[in-house]
Formats: sequence, C-alpha cells, structure tokens
Amino acid sequence: MGTVIFDFDGTIADSLHLFIDVMHELANRKERIPAVDLERMRGMTVREIARVTNFPLWKLPFISRRGFSLMRSRIAEVKECKGMPEAIKAIKAQGHVMYIMSSNSVQNIELFLEKHKLRNEFGPIYGDVGVFGKKRMLKKVLRQNKLNKDEVLYIGDEVRDIEGAKHAGVRVISVTWGYNNAEILAKHHPDAIVNVAEELPGAVAQLLESKS
Repeated sequence: MGTVIFDFDGTIADSLHLFIDVMHELANRKERIPAVDLERMRGMTVREIARVTNFPLWKLPFISRRGFSLMRSRIAEVKECKGMPEAIKAIKAQGHVMYIMSSNSVQNIELFLEKHKLRNEFGPIYGDVGVFGKKRMLKKVLRQNKLNKDEVLYIGDEVRDIEGAKHAGVRVISVTWGYNNAEILAKHHPDAIVNVAEELPGAVAQLLESKS
C-alpha cells in the first residue's frame, strides 16, 4: 500500500477552458491574453506562456487567487476528466491512501468532489498552493504526514508537477489530457506518461509495487 497524491485542475477536473475564460474575464484591455492557439500553449510552461502573451509573471499569483474565486461561482460547469472517476475508484481499491494537492482552493475542490460523489475517495486536501509553490508544499505534505517518499506517487498534468515531484524526491506520473501536452511532459522525464485514464490504475500499481 502506498500514498497517491493527485493534482486537481487538468488531472481530475476538466477545467482548462473555464480557467481561460476566467483569465480573459479578469484581464483589462491592456493585459488581454492574445488569441494564441490552445494546443500551442499546451506545449509551453507557465513562464513561456506568460512571455508570449506579454503577461507579467509577478501578477500570476494575484490573478490566480481572483480567478479561483470567480471559478467558485461556475464550479457546476466543470466536468470530470474522461474516465477519471472510475480510475480514482480503481486506485483506491488497490489499498492506497489518496490526497489532493492543488493551486485551486480547498472550497472549490470540495464542491467539485461532492458534486461528482468522489469526496469519500480522498483523505486530506491541500489547496491554495500557489502557481510556483508545489515544490515546497509537496515536501511539507510528506513531512506532516510522516510519509516515506519511496512509497509516494504524485499524479499531475503539468511540467511544474514533474518539477515539484522531483524536488521532493517522489515518483511522478504525467497525464496528457490536461494543461500540458505529451511532448513537453516527455521532455521533463516523468516516471510514466499516461494518455487515457483507463491506463492510470495499472501505471500506479506498477510504480508502487516496484518499490514494495
């Protein structure tokens, strides 16, 4: 038995289009996000997106906080990523303890999980991590819960999830249906890449059993 820590947006919740809508809603005329092709943006890191859209990096934490606040009023629009409810339940059935760690707010995550009848599948939820705070928070989660990093697996959809996991010394599975695409994820060398949710329970079992 191990511990599986999930990212939320783009991994469990299909919130990418809503997040882009929120960003446009928040931006004033000068800061408007240009019409950059969505697939091209999925092949970029957060810093690269900020650069090509002329969006100041220092404003990202503030905009994210406001964005997640507005997202709360539209959380009913957010659907599950295809196949994830079944994958989550299958991973839980393997006997693993499951957490969520996200830049999104705990309230938004709780509302989503309750709506989709998934709250009972998870233990603690760590929210409001910050755009660039996953490295620090993941180490804090390990320390607070006295987890053996060799028995922990992180699942996320972005390059920063890979960076955070490697910084904390835990293995990471990257999923390709979220905010970053398979090409850029592969360049950052996660322990596994999963293209469809149905493959996720098998990948989790294989990685955690390899350290048992």
